Amino acid sequence: ATLQGPTIRNNPLVTPLVLAIQNVSRHQREHSNGEDYLCTGLDLYTLHEPDVFEAMAAVHARIRRMVVGRVGKGGLTHQYVHALPGTNHRFRAFYCHPESELGKLCCDK
Repeated sequence: ATLQGPTIRNNPLVTPLVLAIQNVSRHQREHSNGEDYLCTGLDLYTLHEPDVFEAMAAVHARIRRMVVGRVGKGGLTHQYVHALPGTNHRFRAFYCHPESELGKLCCDK
């Protein structure tokens, strides 16, 4: 489902990563009688390192792990949102080495 319109375009909280989590959550709810909206056991792949807001959305969604193509100054490498003590969920984060085949593809984007 594609979301469009002024509400989506002008909302700084609507990012591709958050939309992906929302779409998976919507799918989970529709296929579990509305009982399950989490991304438990699912992996998230992203070209850019998420910011703090996106990383916290991934924590709340209960993803299993995140694979990041390009490391930046985001919520994982500088804030460690995915591994904060006291949170009710943590996930593992993996980064593509810049010299790997996938890392080269990510750095070209």
